Amino acid sequence: MTASPTGPGVRRGLLQGGIGLAVSLLFGWLALRAVPLDDLGAALVEADYRWLVPAGLALAVSLWLRAMRWRALFVGDDRRLVTPAVAFWTVVVGLCFNSLLPARAGELARAVALNHETGIPRTQALVGIVVERVLDVAALAVLLLAALVLLPPDELVDDLAAAAAAILAVTLTAAVLAARLRSRLRTPAARLLRRVPVVGGARTERTLQSVARGSHGVLRPSVAGPALAWTMASWIGLAVSNWCCMQAFSRDWPWHAALFVLIVTNLAMVVPATAGSIGVFEAATRLALAAYGVGASAALSYAIVLHALNLVPYILLGAIALGRLGLRARDLRASVDEVVADDVDYAPGTVR
Repeated sequence: MTASPTGPGVRRGLLQGGIGLAVSLLFGWLALRAVPLDDLGAALVEADYRWLVPAGLALAVSLWLRAMRWRALFVGDDRRLVTPAVAFWTVVVGLCFNSLLPARAGELARAVALNHETGIPRTQALVGIVVERVLDVAALAVLLLAALVLLPPDELVDDLAAAAAAILAVTLTAAVLAARLRSRLRTPAARLLRRVPVVGGARTERTLQSVARGSHGVLRPSVAGPALAWTMASWIGLAVSNWCCMQAFSRDWPWHAALFVLIVTNLAMVVPATAGSIGVFEAATRLALAAYGVGASAALSYAIVLHALNLVPYILLGAIALGRLGLRARDLRASVDEVVADDVDYAPGTVR
């Protein structure tokens, strides 16, 4: 039976899209508020765009490091399937779709692309992506606290520092408890999961295996350690990219302003906005630079160019990735809409 074009999935998508658009419009207004358009245009025209070359190179290095982190989360036969090339191009697919679709749907696209290439269950991939997000937040918290003595005295800095300390405490506590209690939690988890539609019932054991495989990054120190190191390296690469882009607008802003922008924008992008977090990114950048006394026009001009630098390359590379992986954007989007759980048994080396 063909799904109704006005079915629950369509209505949910329209609702999410409407909320995202409203959020982006609100934050876009906040970003543009009290900004003289003449001054904004002048700042964009006068920028030294030659600095985008090293900024792009640093971004490329960070992307490769991020792909290696993705690969490091797999062990045994799974890691042999996830070659460096597969890791890189599937990460690119995810970033491309994150730039084009709201609600970070690119994460689902990455899981589907990895499943297409290796046969690794989408559930396992999605759990690994959740682990990545945990590592990302922990790494940002570490970087913020490490640079705290350099950051300007500001209420936003104080609030983020308190939040970072709390995030690290909660993350470490949860990881230690999960690692120590995972064998005891398996039976109660199985009982609960059997009652859940789609992923439970006869699929319970497969779902538990996928979750266990995907959670190695927080449950096994031998996996978590290297993954965290790759994560830190990738964020430092992004900070360097931010700094190079910053040089195009001013040589007077301190280097840690680029790091602070990186932290604030990525924390802000958890807000459910439209595709690419348009509006949210710009408002967050302006807020971060306000702590350094940077004027609204200069801050917004930098935000616009920096955001473009972090969107356009991923979209272009995403088109290349789809070709290399033998995927069509339309089919991949349809698969993303259908992703809930894997319904086929999996063994390493079986591609489906």
